[in-house]
Amino acid sequence: MRTRPARRGVALILALIMLGISGAVMTVTLALLRTDAARLADEVSQLQLRQLLLAGQDVAAADLASAGKIMDRSLPLPPEFSDDAVKIHSLAAEGDTLRVLIEAQAGSRRAAQTVTYQGHDRQWKLIDAAME
Repeated sequence: MRTRPARRGVALILALIMLGISGAVMTVTLALLRTDAARLADEVSQLQLRQLLLAGQDVAAADLASAGKIMDRSLPLPPEFSDDAVKIHSLAAEGDTLRVLIEAQAGSRRAAQTVTYQGHDRQWKLIDAAME
């Protein structure tokens, strides 16, 4: 009776192929995780900028309601936002229309929007807000 030789070589080759496939899958998975982490950090930064612009818009509206004009200034922020800034600048008043530039910085990212109010004295209404 003749015995068949053991096929250890085939098993070894299959094991090496499976190891290579697992390494490739892990590499692709880690690359996807890194991309998702970068995207999430970008979205958080964008959200922070939007919140800072809204805060500037609220302060500008409060200035108009209390004093009837915009005071050019930087807004004081809490210490945990030491890398962030919000600045308000009055651009132009044309009749009953007033344009205000609000600039925000969150870390190294910046954004600006021009807000337009219409009214007189201390009764102003927001009519437009456009990102720069």
